Amino acid sequence: MSSGYSMSNRVLFATAAGLLLLTCCDLSTQVYKEGKSIYERQCSSCHGNNQEGFGKLYPSLTDASKFSVPFEKIPCLIRLGSGAVNPEDRLIAMPAFPELTEVEITNVLNFLNSVHWKLPAFHLKHTSQWLLQCTAPQK
Repeated sequence: MSSGYSMSNRVLFATAAGLLLLTCCDLSTQVYKEGKSIYERQCSSCHGNNQEGFGKLYPSLTDASKFSVPFEKIPCLIRLGSGAVNPEDRLIAMPAFPELTEVEITNVLNFLNSVHWKLPAFHLKHTSQWLLQCTAPQK
């Protein structure tokens, strides 16, 4: 007795269902892992392994209420460095990370959010919109 579906259609359906489950149920774990990995690779040497910062040289990232820039500027700060957002704010300027994608920036924000800030999740569409408003630092 045939169900009317070929073996290739069944495999395709099973693969799609598996991807859907992975996307809806494991996304937060994957986002956390990627955000943490990027943070450790790109940010921890200045901001510390626990995001505690180093005095006035590098700010702590643990308390969002003490940030010197609004959240919608943070993707610009990451992408273009502190010269694009607050050129006079710190003794040592934050370097730019233009190689980070919008997804990677969003994942770093969600990693920090999950560890410290406990705010609503950051979404790619917001990061994309915020990055469109960035301007390169004046030299």
